[in-house]
Amino acid sequence: VQRLTGLPNVVNHLAFSADGRRLAAALGGANGIRVYGATAQGSWAQVAADGAYGAASYSVEFDAAGRLLATSNDGELRLYGAGASGRLQPLRRRAAPGGKDPFFARFSPDGRRIAVGFDDSPAVAVLDGASLEPLAAADTSSITNGNFYGLAWSADGRRLLAAGRYSAEDGSTPLVVWPAGGGAPQRLPLGMTSTV
Repeated sequence: VQRLTGLPNVVNHLAFSADGRRLAAALGGANGIRVYGATAQGSWAQVAADGAYGAASYSVEFDAAGRLLATSNDGELRLYGAGASGRLQPLRRRAAPGGKDPFFARFSPDGRRIAVGFDDSPAVAVLDGASLEPLAAADTSSITNGNFYGLAWSADGRRLLAAGRYSAEDGSTPLVVWPAGGGAPQRLPLGMTSTV
């Protein structure tokens, strides 16, 4: 359909809004994010940008209401409202507890919670979806290596799932599942780590 060019660095992640009318891009380097909007003619044009990031952004996501969430290895999460014509309306910006490099963040299906995984820690933080205040931390007390840079909520919001560089004692790289109300995680093997 179209090629979007002229970006200052690599695109680390992309996300469409729920209505398919906006596309957010997380950029490498200290270049922040870009948001593109669909025009009446069917093409795409940049409608917003936030370049005031201190390091690369690796994750963007829209919630059902059109808010946008972005991570950055500068240590902060950024939450934006859906402004007029798709423009960014900064709402909150704060560091997430659990690590210095928030890598991946995801809204719960109802948008009331946000889960955050880190590049430098096996922690998984759960934050309030509006204030970004800490609500809880997933129980990772039995996890002593790697990280969880991939996160997802179940469709009903009752479970939090994570995977990444964490490897269990048997060499497996499991999918780790927590009940949303807290408690010990369940591990579902996904594959084996090579020992060669």
